[in-house]
Amino acid sequence: MMKTVLVSAGVALVVALGAMAVDRALIAPSQPPAAEPAAGTPEIVESAPAELDREEVGQIVRDYLLDNPRLLEEVIDALEQEQAGAQAEAQRAAIVDNRDALLDPPHGYVAGNPEGDVTMVEFFDYNCPYCRQMVPVVMRLIDEDPDLRVILLDWPVLGEESVEASRIAMAVKRVLPDRYLEFHQALMQQRGRIDGDRAVAIAEEFGVDSDELSEAAAAAEIDTALQEAEQLGSRIGLRGTPSYIVGDEVLGGAVGGEMLREEIAKVREEGCAIC
Repeated sequence: MMKTVLVSAGVALVVALGAMAVDRALIAPSQPPAAEPAAGTPEIVESAPAELDREEVGQIVRDYLLDNPRLLEEVIDALEQEQAGAQAEAQRAAIVDNRDALLDPPHGYVAGNPEGDVTMVEFFDYNCPYCRQMVPVVMRLIDEDPDLRVILLDWPVLGEESVEASRIAMAVKRVLPDRYLEFHQALMQQRGRIDGDRAVAIAEEFGVDSDELSEAAAAAEIDTALQEAEQLGSRIGLRGTPSYIVGDEVLGGAVGGEMLREEIAKVREEGCAIC
């Protein structure tokens, strides 16, 4: 869908530029009269420029694009780069504006070193296959970097089942905080869709009392937490899970450990607006 929009925009842009060029040529002021030639100088007769209408311009542009189809690729690439740059700038501004909510979220879970010099925030969904793929990557980063602070934020965007799973996970965090990270990893290791019932069953394997868990899951604070997480992700302009925020940069998808390490090292070297 996005590619189709960009192709249409690219064609429209090229056509518009062609039309503007011709319009300018047609309305350009006439040249001042030439000076009288010196005696004995041969007279040069200049022909008047041919006038083009918009239909002819459109045909010329069309023929040119058909003869040079790669021009559209260049236009589309330029549009994509411009859009990506604008989105990144908007996200950086939003990260700065939401600094406190990101670095000290009331409903997030802090893994790694609570006093670490660099904070990485992860927005995840328990039914996101790429989030599951990234769990061992994130845990490895925590193990190998003693100064890394990681904040895990539930962002259930993949349907009601994801909301149910996050609700139970948040309840486990309330009633059994010391084992939440183990529970989180166990939930992420499941195959297929995870809903509230499956999350409860796994929580019971960790020794959580089902009645206590149900009461915690029904708390108004969890409703507030889910709503605030949804709003925070929207304000920053996140487009899916997993999403990682390191410094003032957003990294989306299963980006791998190397890219995350590079961003963490960059923040340590250059600093950032929210660290």
